[in-house]
Amino acid sequence: MKQYIKEVMSAQANKESGMDEDKNRLNFMAEKIYDEIAKAQGKPAEMFKKEMDDMILGTTYGYFELKKQFYDSECKKAIEALSKIENNADGVPEITDHISEFNSIAETLKIFFSEPGLDRYKMRQLVKGEIDISEEEIMNQREMRKDITEGRSLLQWHILQNESNKKYLDAFFDTVKKIAGKYGFNIEFENLMRGILQELGIYKMLKSHFKNVTPALPIEDAIFKIDFWAETQNGKKIIIQSKSSSPMISGDALERTGIFTEDQIKKFIARMSENTDIAGHIQYEKRGAQEFFSPLIQMKSLEQDIGIAKEYAESKGNKDPEFYLVVASHRLFDFPTGTPMYDKLENLNRNLKDLANS
Repeated sequence: MKQYIKEVMSAQANKESGMDEDKNRLNFMAEKIYDEIAKAQGKPAEMFKKEMDDMILGTTYGYFELKKQFYDSECKKAIEALSKIENNADGVPEITDHISEFNSIAETLKIFFSEPGLDRYKMRQLVKGEIDISEEEIMNQREMRKDITEGRSLLQWHILQNESNKKYLDAFFDTVKKIAGKYGFNIEFENLMRGILQELGIYKMLKSHFKNVTPALPIEDAIFKIDFWAETQNGKKIIIQSKSSSPMISGDALERTGIFTEDQIKKFIARMSENTDIAGHIQYEKRGAQEFFSPLIQMKSLEQDIGIAKEYAESKGNKDPEFYLVVASHRLFDFPTGTPMYDKLENLNRNLKDLANS
């Protein structure tokens, strides 16, 4: 018995030692990032955060122009610094054996630093009836979105590779959150995690029912609005886009689940358009660092996404592709692994099973 107790205590000590080692390594990576970005920007993280806060809170007119200028003058330097560290990681002993871990942190931070440079020009086009940026800027936006999607994919892969070690993932995301907060990206961190968890959870649910499920390539996700390709048990290939919420669903967040066809989405838009109060609210407004569009504009944007996704699928040889929107709140998936809370997802789980066998 004494020998058994010794072995248990030794195993526990080794486990705790391993966690300390993880935390020390992650803290080293964080300090390395602070130093390199400070060198590139010529200022500490706290100064960057203050300047960004002042820009967001103190601007009434010309906000979007200033945001773009801030991205060009400050955020790009941080992104370039992160890329430089990634490229030279082999020369840093503390990182060499953990390059995928470091790259996951760096690519996640690149997403945050890219946020001020993103332009929701397609949504504004639905409001204004015309595109208000140049063709060159459109190409830049597409490339930026592709890079962001690649960063998200790497982060999801890192979660899947380590999902059996929840304590490690907690430490990993504590580090990412700490770095993000130091630069003023607290909201961006929360938004990213909601999306990551929801997508991982939907992926796991799809995998349990469909014959084959393939996450879309970064360019397919960013440009062609496809989250997953799924093959039913009868061999039919379908397109799936997943969202945490939708104007099609109201009520408590824990009840916001559903699967919607293209036809259902179009009928919903038609009903919304008939409501003069809603139709008269086709506008957007600025709140801090975000643009908020009316529910009707959001749905029209989704309708546009469906057309883009189906056209792309047809170009890849998929005849008469079918599109489905899957909606489930991020709160229905465990942090940090995205494991579905099946006891709260019974209806969605049953509906996905029916779709897979249709």
